[in-house]
Amino acid sequence: MERVLGVIHANRHRLYPFSQLGEHGVVDDHIADLPLVVLYRRDTLSVLDASQIRDSRLIPAATAFDRWMAARILDFHLQNGEFTDIQTGTRWNQLGQALEGPLKGQKLSPLEVRSALRFCLARLPSGFGNLSPGTTGSAVGRHRTLSETLDRWKSGGSR
Repeated sequence: MERVLGVIHANRHRLYPFSQLGEHGVVDDHIADLPLVVLYRRDTLSVLDASQIRDSRLIPAATAFDRWMAARILDFHLQNGEFTDIQTGTRWNQLGQALEGPLKGQKLSPLEVRSALRFCLARLPSGFGNLSPGTTGSAVGRHRTLSETLDRWKSGGSR
């Protein structure tokens, strides 16, 4: 069963399969007029497994944020396991907090998201699964349009 992250903005929705997020780690995209970034980590502690989070298992997790910050649109990449914006070199965590660099102390605005399993797609509102063109990227500059990603995912193709 495939997990997906659904991002919702201005009555538009976009789905990001975890298998593809795992390949890239970061996705810079747009929904309508909103520039967004999806940040993915495969090693997040689950809050549901144990009475103490520190005793939980590691699971993949993804979050989405508005990329507009400091009067510009930031472009993100994964560098040495860290989320970094290209414009300022600021290092960010998965919660959208700037940890180090010129934007230290700033926070990205979180977007409305839903995490679901692939089989649930049939039950989602009409149009939820429609991906409009955009790019997914990795630190090494490998890009694929989101529609290509979805086509590969639907056909059960390899990453």
